[in-house]
Amino acid sequence: MQNNLLRILVWWVTLLLLSGCGKARPSWAAPQVCNDAKCFTVELADTPKELTQWLMWVEEMAEDEGMLFVFQTPGRNKFWMKNTLIPLDMLWLAEDGEVLYMKEYAPPCSEEDSKNDNCQLFGPPEGTQAKYVLEVNANTARSLGISEWVQLGIYNVN
Repeated sequence: MQNNLLRILVWWVTLLLLSGCGKARPSWAAPQVCNDAKCFTVELADTPKELTQWLMWVEEMAEDEGMLFVFQTPGRNKFWMKNTLIPLDMLWLAEDGEVLYMKEYAPPCSEEDSKNDNCQLFGPPEGTQAKYVLEVNANTARSLGISEWVQLGIYNVN
């Protein structure tokens, strides 16, 4: 009887360890950014054209998706919402995934302001050295416990 109970206990402990104890775990195929609660599958923007145009004209984005802008040289990198149709949370990340700065609910630029290149710029304070900027749907970051100085995992991004 005790051997059976011991076997069951070992089986449950092994199952818990293999399951990651409820933490979000990345897929090993797609680029992802993760915290303990969720992984975002991200599209990468790492060429000059992609860095300037990637989420323009996008009408919707799934709740578990995002855009990861990858910069060759870390810096302050500012963004505007020209021709961006959906509000976003923007997170400036260090090379190790630490959230250096957040702009929550960056609103789309109006059609009129987009035509006149008169859209608001969003960016971190002077001196911020961000390697990445993650964009996800507005009101997503804080609802998942993501805030400045939180560590995110960045996977399958070279």
